[in-house]
Amino acid sequence: MGQHARGILLQDTTSRVITLTVTGKSPEGAASVANELADRTSKAAIDAMKLDAVNIIDRASVPDKPSGPNRAMYTAVALLAGLFVAIAIIVLQDMLDTTVKSGDDAEELLEIPVLGRMPKPKKAR
Repeated sequence: MGQHARGILLQDTTSRVITLTVTGKSPEGAASVANELADRTSKAAIDAMKLDAVNIIDRASVPDKPSGPNRAMYTAVALLAGLFVAIAIIVLQDMLDTTVKSGDDAEELLEIPVLGRMPKPKKAR
């Protein structure tokens, strides 16, 4: 998981807010890059837009914890979704199975009594 550092710039004369987000493996590196990017962006905005000043409202700080998805939650959701899909497939297969498996099934399906049954042959030795 990467680390996020965020810096916010505010330009004085036009009240525009720019939010910078940097993602990286090192929290210190992400904060350092976000702050350097904020500094360079403010200088570029002053030069390009002929502004008097650009104020950096909030400098990036080192994040406390990794940003990104909660792996335990996503794993649990995936497990439950897989379980649901497996059960749905089993129920669907059972509903679509129209084969006659026993004499009782034949009686129920044909609505006539079964008169006799053939025994299963014994396996040869």
